[in-house]
Amino acid sequence: RRALLPKDPADVKQLRRDLQLLTLRCKFPMTLRHREVALCFTERDQKQSVDAAWKELLVILERHLPRTQLDILEVAVGAAAGLTTSIMSRTSSFSEENLRHQDADLEAAIAGSGSCVVEASTGC
Repeated sequence: RRALLPKDPADVKQLRRDLQLLTLRCKFPMTLRHREVALCFTERDQKQSVDAAWKELLVILERHLPRTQLDILEVAVGAAAGLTTSIMSRTSSFSEENLRHQDADLEAAIAGSGSCVVEASTGC
């Protein structure tokens, strides 16, 4: 899962520190590169753990970029699927329904491609 940031956070160093702490706590790599925050995971990771990490990431992004429009990007990469992308524009308030819809789209892409590697950011 990826979150595309429309502007630079006021304190980029603090955002990086927050992402490092979240990475250590949740055990999923989170990166900030060129106004994009990525949460990386594989199909072997438990969905509940990934969702919990994503929720925490959105809280951090809301704190660093309050009332900001974020673009959320789901990317599945696999040999058969090639590259499947779903983009959704949303405000930084969390929506369980939108996340379930995104997860269903991603799971359908994975099911249709056999085995694939999943990389995602949470974007934000």
